[in-house]
This record gives sequence, structure tokens and C-alpha cells, in this order.
Amino acid sequence: MMKQTVHRIAAITVVLLGVVGYSTTVYGQDISSKPVPQKYIDEIRMVDVRDRALFEAESRSAFFVMLAAKLKDTKRITPSQRSELVSQVQSQIANLNAIKTNLKHDTTAAEILTRRQTIALSYRSYLFLGPKVLILAFADRAIDLAAEIKTQTTDPTAQSLLADADTKAKLILNSVGDAQFSNYAASGDTFIAAQKTIAIILQDLQDAKKTIR
Repeated sequence: MMKQTVHRIAAITVVLLGVVGYSTTVYGQDISSKPVPQKYIDEIRMVDVRDRALFEAESRSAFFVMLAAKLKDTKRITPSQRSELVSQVQSQIANLNAIKTNLKHDTTAAEILTRRQTIALSYRSYLFLGPKVLILAFADRAIDLAAEIKTQTTDPTAQSLLADADTKAKLILNSVGDAQFSNYAASGDTFIAAQKTIAIILQDLQDAKKTIR
């Protein structure tokens, strides 16, 4: 049994290294000159596919956990918006955790492929919830920053810039807060418009901050 295990590990190592003609002797046998059994090659491929799927699930899960933290710190969204977003984010986290658990117990390439397809199907949710939560979090924070800077300068131009930033941030909260996954195309347009407005808000805040003495 031990001899077979060592031979198997050595054979897998040869495949992984991609070595041709390398003399590897195990118990007096040169395994490099013998064909590697197909089942070992299939096993290597399955491990690679599983590792890739686990990495995808882990990365996606970590992203949604970050979104959950952002939502917790975002103050200026309605209770219904918060409830809906928290539910959607937590659902994604739960689904990904289940996928990770199943991947560790899957024994066939077909099962692992099914898990990867499930991760891929969640991509639209990823592209919808990510921008929505991050844009809302920015707008919420921008209002706080505008109010903070306002107390530190009496410059009329700065005050006007801060008022503009505050107004634009509130408009973002309203438009992006109302974006729905069911109307994905329109929501995408809303996010793009919000990103352009964010650039203006940032410039307003930076210019206003320069007047602080």
C-alpha cells in the first residue's frame, strides 16, 4: 500500500512539473518512462478546478461581507431600503458559504463544475449590489464631510461648493436607493450617472477644503 502511494505521488509530481525524460526512480522503478495513469491526471485536473472554484467563492463572499459592513455604517437610507439590501447581501453570503462547504465534499468533476456554474449565475447580483451599496455609502459619507468642512470655513465660494456637494449627494441617495435588480439595465444607467456625479462631489469637497485656514 505504501509503495503504491509513493508511486502515485511521484507520478503526480512528474505531471505537475511537466518534466519529460527526467529520471525519477521509486523503489527501483523509473516512473518517468512510464505513462501516467489517466485517473491521476483527471484527479489533478479536478483538484485544480476545485481550487479555482473555492477561490472564486471565497473572493465573492469576502466582497459581500465588506458590503454588509458598509451598509451597517450607512445612515441615510430608508428602513425598507436597508432591510432589502441587507437581506440580499446576506442571502449571497449564505449561498456562497454553502457552495464552499459543498465544494470541499464534492468527489466528481461534474459536481464541481455545477458549483462553478452556480457562482457564475450570481454574477449579476454581484454587479448590482456592489455598485449600489458602495455608491450609497459614498453619498452618505459625502454629506457628513460637507457638513464637517462647512464648520471650518466661512469662505462664500466654499460654502456654495459644499451646498452643491450636499445636494448632489442627496440626489444620489434617492436615485440609487430606488434602483431595482428587476430593472437591471436602467439601474446600470443610474449607477453610471451617479459615478459621474461623484466625481463632481469629490472636486467640490477638495476645492472647499483648500479654503480652510
